[in-house]
Amino acid sequence: MKVPCTIIPGVQPAHVQVHVPFQYPATSSSRLDEIHSQYSYKFHDNTGNRNRNRNRRRNDNKGYLYRIPALSSFTSYFEQNDCFQFLKSSRPTSAAEVLPVAAGTLAFTAFLSLSTFLQLKIFRMSTGTLPPIPSLLGIGSVATAALCSHIVSIKSYQFVRQNPNIYSYNHKFGYGYDYPASMVPSKKNLQQTFQMPLDLNFGNKHNVAHALRVCAIGILAYKGLGGRFWSVAPSNLTNLGSFARTVFSLPATKNYANQSQRRAIERLGRNMGCHTCGSRQILSRSKNGVKFIADHMPPQSAVKQMEKRWHRRLLGITIKQRFYPQCISCSGLQGGILSEATRKNMSNLANAGGGKHAFNHGGTFRLEHFAGGIVAAATVWDATDGDILGGWNLDGTRTGSGGNRRRFLEWQINATEVWNSVRANVREFF
Repeated sequence: MKVPCTIIPGVQPAHVQVHVPFQYPATSSSRLDEIHSQYSYKFHDNTGNRNRNRNRRRNDNKGYLYRIPALSSFTSYFEQNDCFQFLKSSRPTSAAEVLPVAAGTLAFTAFLSLSTFLQLKIFRMSTGTLPPIPSLLGIGSVATAALCSHIVSIKSYQFVRQNPNIYSYNHKFGYGYDYPASMVPSKKNLQQTFQMPLDLNFGNKHNVAHALRVCAIGILAYKGLGGRFWSVAPSNLTNLGSFARTVFSLPATKNYANQSQRRAIERLGRNMGCHTCGSRQILSRSKNGVKFIADHMPPQSAVKQMEKRWHRRLLGITIKQRFYPQCISCSGLQGGILSEATRKNMSNLANAGGGKHAFNHGGTFRLEHFAGGIVAAATVWDATDGDILGGWNLDGTRTGSGGNRRRFLEWQINATEVWNSVRANVREFF
C-alpha cells in the first residue's frame, strides 16, 4: 500500500512524517466513537522534538460547576475538548501559520468589499432596501468570504512550505527576502499557483458538508465580533447608514438639536464615527471644532412626506426620529440629494439616497473583518501538513481532500453533544 508522503524542503529524510490523509468514517453511525478512537493522532514539529497527543480528555467531574445541570454541558464542552487548543499553544509561531492567517483576513475583507461594490453598481442595493433583502445578501456574502479565507489560507500555507527560505538571514545585510528558484516564473509554477488547494467537487456530500462547516464558523465569528449582516450593503444617504447603531444615538424631536445634544453627538461621532461612512474625522480640519452634526433619521423632509399620507393622518400615526452622528461631508451629500429629489417631486424621499447615490464603504476595515483571520487560524494553526493539505503534496500533486477537515468535523460533533446535553437538561428541569 502506497502512503502519500509530504516532502518538506530542507528537512532530512529521517524527520519526514508519513501521514495518511484524513478520510471520513465509512458509516454515519457512531461517528463520534470512530473519530476519537480510530483517528487518534499526534502533532510533530519539523525537527521531531515534540510529540503531543491532542486527544486529552479529563474525567474530573467533581467541580462545583458540574453540580449545576444547566452548566454541566458547557463546562464539559470546554474542559474535556481541546477546540481552541490552536489558540493556546505555547510553542513559537512560524511564518507558515502567521502569513496564512494574515492572508485569510485580507481575503475575507476583500470579498466583503467586492460584495459592497457589486451591490452598489449592479444590483443598486443599499441599507434602505426593503428588508430582509440586505440581511440575506449579507449572510451569503459573509459565508462566501469565510470560504474564500479558508481556501486562501491553505494556498498561503502551501506556498510558504514550498519556499521555506523566503525570509532568511543574510550575513551581510541582516534579515531580508531570499527568492528561491521555485519562485522563478515557469509553466509548472504558474500551474501550481492557480491550482486550487482544496477539493471543491460539490458533487461529493463530504465536500459540501465541510464547506458548510467553514461558512458556519465564519458567520459565528462575524457575529461574535459585532458584525451585522445588513451593514455589508452600501449606506443609504437618506436612511440609516451601515454604521448606524441605535445605542449610539439620541432621541430627537422635529426641532434642531440643542447645545447639549450637539456636544453629545460630537463625542459619539469622534468615538464611533459617522453613521453613513464610518469616518471618525481624525485627520480632517473643521471650522469651530465641529466635525459631526446631529442628523435626523428619518430626515425632516421625508417625515413630512410620510405623515401626509392618508392612512397616517386617519390613524394619527407619527414618525419617531433619532439623532445620529454624521460628518460634514456626508451631510452635504444628503442635503443635495434631498433637494434634488424634492424638486423632482419624488414619491419616497427616504430612499432617495439609495441606488446609484448610495455610499460605498467597502474600503473601510472593521473589527468584524477579523472573522477571516479566525477561519484561517482554525485551518492552519497548530496543525500538520497532512491535516491542512490532506493529500495535496507540496509539489502540487493531488491525492486527497485537505482543509483540516478533522478539526471542523470534531467541532460539529462537540457542538452537537452540547446541544443534546442542554436540551436533555432543559427537559429534565421542566
